[in-house]
Amino acid sequence: MSLLSRPKLIHWQRDALNGMSPSSSFYAKVVEAENHLTAYRHRCVYRRAWMLGNAAYGYAGTTTLARFRFRSGHGVTGARVMLIMGRDNTGATATTPYASVTIGATTAGPFYYGQNPTASDDAPDDMILVADTIAISSDTTYSCSITTGDYARVMAACIYEVGADTVDEATEWFNATIPQAGRRSDAFQGRILQGLSRCTGTTPGRS
Repeated sequence: MSLLSRPKLIHWQRDALNGMSPSSSFYAKVVEAENHLTAYRHRCVYRRAWMLGNAAYGYAGTTTLARFRFRSGHGVTGARVMLIMGRDNTGATATTPYASVTIGATTAGPFYYGQNPTASDDAPDDMILVADTIAISSDTTYSCSITTGDYARVMAACIYEVGADTVDEATEWFNATIPQAGRRSDAFQGRILQGLSRCTGTTPGRS
């Protein structure tokens, strides 16, 4: 195999002279990147915006606006739910408009907003941003739904993952940033790269 085919990140003169293995500093950088991705991840799992000024939007009773599924990433501890709600268009028919988001068996909300004596024109000052955080488990598949009641109008929705508050090596998907302090066995190197791939959602060696 030609040296030209090797990734430029690993230089054969700098990194591959130690038993054809990258240097400790290279793995330290990989671990640092893994910890950063796991702790500060905000992968969006669902987003949608509805058309403004749609007078027919908003329904009596309970209505399911959207259903979606996602698999949480490695190191995820919660899901942040954000909705933009507008006023109802019924002209005083609605009494308690509300919206909620269900992730698995947990529900964010209900968020109450929108009772309006006149039809809404969807002006910016007629809208409100509501948010909540739901605790979820990592590496888990969730079925989700967005529902409304009593003519509530959801104008936009965004749900994204939240990582751990702290980086702790005791948790399996975190690693110390000083791998040069011990043996760099194949298993250890594989664990680092596997953890990084779980954080980024890719397979090592592939984009």
